[in-house]
Amino acid sequence: REPPARRPRTARAGRPASPRLAMLPSAAFFLPEPVAAPVWRPPAFNCPEPDRASDALAKAQARFADLPEGGGRDAEARKLLIQAFHACPVNATVLEQVGEGMRMLLEPNTALSFFAHGARQGVWHHPLQRILDGFSGTLRSSIVLGPDAWEELPELHEMYWVIKSHWAELRAEFLRVRRRFESGYVQIQQCPTGRRCWAHYPPRWREGSWGHYYVAPTQPLHAFGEWYWNGDANLCHWAGYPKLCGLLMHLRSRGFEITQVAVTEVREPRTVIPAHHSQQWRLRLVCPLVVPKNATSMLRFPGFGYKLFVEQECFWFNESYEHEQLYQGPSFRSALILDLKHPGLDGRTPRGTWADAWWNRTASRERAAFGRDLSSDSFSSPSAPSLPSKVGPPLRRQWAELGTARCWLNGRSPKRCCNEHHDGGCWDEGRQRGDQTFAACCGTLAHWGMSISRRRGGHAPSDLPSCAEDGYVPSPLEAGFSENALEWTGNFTTMCSKLDRDVRGGWIRQVRGVEPFSEQIFSKLCRKGGPPQLLEPLAGLLRDPRLTCEGSGFLHYVDWLLVADASSLEPRTRRVFFDAGGSRFADALCFFLAEYRSRGIEFDQIFVWEARPQGVESYWEGTPREIRDAVEQRLTFYDGVPVVSELGAVHNPVARANEACRSSDFCVLKLDIDRPKLEMDLVAQLLESTRQHGPLVDEFFFEHHVRGLMERYAWRGTWAVSGETPSETFADSYALFASLRRLGIRAHSWI
Repeated sequence: REPPARRPRTARAGRPASPRLAMLPSAAFFLPEPVAAPVWRPPAFNCPEPDRASDALAKAQARFADLPEGGGRDAEARKLLIQAFHACPVNATVLEQVGEGMRMLLEPNTALSFFAHGARQGVWHHPLQRILDGFSGTLRSSIVLGPDAWEELPELHEMYWVIKSHWAELRAEFLRVRRRFESGYVQIQQCPTGRRCWAHYPPRWREGSWGHYYVAPTQPLHAFGEWYWNGDANLCHWAGYPKLCGLLMHLRSRGFEITQVAVTEVREPRTVIPAHHSQQWRLRLVCPLVVPKNATSMLRFPGFGYKLFVEQECFWFNESYEHEQLYQGPSFRSALILDLKHPGLDGRTPRGTWADAWWNRTASRERAAFGRDLSSDSFSSPSAPSLPSKVGPPLRRQWAELGTARCWLNGRSPKRCCNEHHDGGCWDEGRQRGDQTFAACCGTLAHWGMSISRRRGGHAPSDLPSCAEDGYVPSPLEAGFSENALEWTGNFTTMCSKLDRDVRGGWIRQVRGVEPFSEQIFSKLCRKGGPPQLLEPLAGLLRDPRLTCEGSGFLHYVDWLLVADASSLEPRTRRVFFDAGGSRFADALCFFLAEYRSRGIEFDQIFVWEARPQGVESYWEGTPREIRDAVEQRLTFYDGVPVVSELGAVHNPVARANEACRSSDFCVLKLDIDRPKLEMDLVAQLLESTRQHGPLVDEFFFEHHVRGLMERYAWRGTWAVSGETPSETFADSYALFASLRRLGIRAHSWI
């Protein structure tokens, strides 16, 4: 495709036009602005020597024509770029072109230094947010806009929940129309399988294929043209996406200026969408609809982190920050995207610190970490003139300790990521079988339906002498968190100092079975005459210990849980699973059955309640046929039947467990219905019945909603939907699970 024609630049106060500036290909996809953003004119926003800069850039561009595809080294071109910078050190266009030129010369870190210089000088907010026209210094944002931003921009919160609450219907609607002629599909990128393609606009390598299924507007001008939707109902794709169009018109009637809606799809086996960015006002809501099992789909912000695509986990990000898409998987990945004009265009006064100017945040962190600003360091190169001291070195922000996910994505060897101090048996054995995967050896997400891969050991019953009496012994780690619950979970810094690298790594490795269990970490539950049973400690956020300390990507990991083994059961024990809040089979139950099976436990009966009616086929959607055939005859599915708390009721899962289970049986109850008051009523009944009759439920999984650090991840939305806001804290949660364990129940926090 031919790139769109650029709009002519016009002069404005404090920023003279420079018609002679030679324009290198830019990384930005320029889209016409439907409404002009507020204009900010800092006093130093100028170009003292436009002719000199223009000549230098023109000569550099001529030399780039002789470079091979992908760029290469050229000392003379580098010198010309430095000259252009000296001529106009705080001009957005010059900084952008100099940085892009450095990328062509295979110096990405140097390019990032120039972009960071622009952010420090107020040319733009962030090194990745390089706005060349109409930049507004008062329009606040950040790369990913989470709950902190929602408090100041409540429009994002409302739109998020309108779309997320209808996710299943929107996904089904897309899959129905995807292969039809009227799907609205437009191919945007196509490279031969297994080969890279070089494009001159922007100058990037790209790989694989991707395209859009356009919903609103239905017929964009072309892939790199105007994608703007003015809200006209006739321009929404009602024939293919009636449910989605209805939601869009509802949001439009509420005043949401949605400018584009589509389903973006990348194809197997590998697709790379090169780095690009858009206009400052453009915020994007992304809702992954289809993410294949064992696929990796990552939105990467070069030099500043990444965001993984997880099915049904929607998120907001700002399109004006440079980003690239990396995908590798066995099948297509599809995600719904909705673009919204930044609500801050109405002129509201910024309040929070979630979107301070990038340099203010970075400088304060560097002062705290290094005792000085890194901007005071000068950047120099033996092959080029020294730059002003304001141009800092390549960014050296201190990240948290690399977790296994980030370790994997940054190219370190699988052995080193998973078993840094061990021989990495998971990978050695997996290589022979051909199934070594990140999920199998480095982590497990519940909805992938996989058991936690182990090498040897990792069993709940320990080799210690048999218990003389019933009891529960918390580990020193758990005891510390229980005694100092509010203080240790009051902020991420304190919590992660208690869950340090050695604790986090040991916890995960010991569950996986690559090193012996530590009594300092794991707690013990005793039943008279049997071996002590180990449980993961009640610590941190009652989630994966790597969550927040090593990134938010561990929100739905479950390989920190230590569940029961068949070695602790009697040979003819009847096994029953009660799933209250079943959603779809692939969401959680598939994992539980696979995990218990890997530990020698097959369930004879399975009971599932799901309040939202969806139909049997929808419940089994995404489940392999062989798994469904093996499980369906043993499973009773109460479709559209909510659980209740009335004593003795047929749809009270606690009452059903007490009625169906004997002390010699092995019964598991999972409670996750996102109704805090009803859940607590059922937990109270479980406590009372266990005190009276002993533990008829052997293992219990429960997501206890409390106030505190976990609110920002998902619970605020859950409370908004249910209309119930709990008052408990992590101290109450620790006490609740410890009480259940003291009564003989293997109680675990769930996700």
